[in-house]
Amino acid sequence: MRDNRAHTSIVNVSADEKSAFIEMAIHGGPDDASKSSATPAVQKWNHDVTIALKGDPNGEDLLRVHENAAVLSKLMAPLTVAVTDKPSTADIVVHFVDRNRFATLLGTHKYPPDADGVAQPRVGDDTEHGGEIRSVIVVVDKNLAQFARNRVTTHELLHAIGLDHSTCASSIMYADGTDNPSPLWSPSLLDRRVLSLLYRSEIRPGATLAAVDKILIPSLPTGAQCAKQLWQLVIDNTDNKSYLCEASSEQYRPCTGNLTSEPQYPLIDPDLWFDGTYVYYEFPLRR
Repeated sequence: MRDNRAHTSIVNVSADEKSAFIEMAIHGGPDDASKSSATPAVQKWNHDVTIALKGDPNGEDLLRVHENAAVLSKLMAPLTVAVTDKPSTADIVVHFVDRNRFATLLGTHKYPPDADGVAQPRVGDDTEHGGEIRSVIVVVDKNLAQFARNRVTTHELLHAIGLDHSTCASSIMYADGTDNPSPLWSPSLLDRRVLSLLYRSEIRPGATLAAVDKILIPSLPTGAQCAKQLWQLVIDNTDNKSYLCEASSEQYRPCTGNLTSEPQYPLIDPDLWFDGTYVYYEFPLRR
C-alpha cells in the first residue's frame, strides 16, 4: 500500500544546539520579552540581503559591516549578504547616530531607554509571507567606544537576520545590560551554528515551534555549545585605559590594550597582568 503521509525532512542536531535554536530563533516564545509574534515562530529572509550605512559611520564601522556581511553570506548560503552605498534600496539600513535620534528613526519609543542599539524588522504577517523579514532599520549609538560599537553593530545585524537573545554569556546575542557579557564582536561558534540551522531549507519562514520540533532531531551526541567566557573588559584606575584580559580565577591574568582586533587565546606578549586592583565597568563603554 502506498504511504500518502507528508514527509518531513529532518536535521540532526545535538540537544544543546536544539535548545539554543529554540531560544534564539523562535520569536514570541515564552522567553522572548518582545513577544513579536502572536504565535511563536521563525523569522528569516527569503531572498538576498543588502546592507547600507547612514548617519556618522567611520572607516572601522564600514569594515566591521563588510566583515559581518561576509560571515553571514557563508552561514545563510545560498542567500548572499552584501553592503551597498544606496540606502534607499537597501534591505537593512544601519544608522550610526546619537541615542536621542533613535525614536525618530524607528518611529516608536517602544524599546529600552538605555539601549545602545536597536533593530526594528518589518515582518510579513499574512499567510503567504508569514515570518519573512522584509526590511530592517538598525540604530547604533555613535557615542560608544569603537570596540563597543563593533559588538553592538554585530549584535543588531544578527537581530536583523532573524536571531533573538541568548542566555549564553559568550554569545554575541547575550542581551546588552546584563552582567559581564563577552566584550568581543564576532559571532560565537554556537551563534554560527544556530544561524546556519535557521537558514536551512527545511526551516521555512513562519515555522512554528511545533514544526521546528519535528525537523530538528537531537540525535547527535555532541555539537556546538555555550563556550566558557575567555575575555573580560577591565579599566586601569590610574589612567582609565581599557584592556581586554583573559577571564580566569587566577590572581594575575594577561591583558592587551589593543582593542582594534579581537585577541587570540592564549594571549602572546601581554601589555600587563591584571591583578584585580583595577576598576571593572559594565560593558559597553561610552567615549
